[in-house]
Amino acid sequence: MSLRDDMILLQAFPVFAAMEPEALQLVAFSAETRFLRANDTLFRRGDQADAAYIITSGRMLVATPGGEPITAIRGAMIGETALFTETDYHGTALAQETTSLMRIPRSVMRRVLEEFPDTAVAIFKILRSRAETLHHDLQRVSLTVDNIS
Repeated sequence: MSLRDDMILLQAFPVFAAMEPEALQLVAFSAETRFLRANDTLFRRGDQADAAYIITSGRMLVATPGGEPITAIRGAMIGETALFTETDYHGTALAQETTSLMRIPRSVMRRVLEEFPDTAVAIFKILRSRAETLHHDLQRVSLTVDNIS
């Protein structure tokens, strides 16, 4: 894929769509390409998470404890949290067929946040909005559980 194609793919995600063009170009230029064969493991639950991955072709099976495995296809992002904080992967990602991925290291995102303050503010607003939505959803669940009890 070309740099332009990578930038277009990245813009499908709110975190990247909020970036200034130069910041987005830095991410696209710095991203690494990984290729997996069928049944190759990208990461296992508990592995240190230092990057997010976007599937550029193929299919991945992502299994998390207590949940149904999810099939992720072209255009899906796996491990977004790793872009912003030190964490472990919460599931295991396995290629179901020959798969290529765009690997975006946390170090690149940190550089973007340091060098592009307007982008950092825009991303903060997106993450804050997600956290607020999650908080409201959890409050609704809590009320539902309280009403059942």
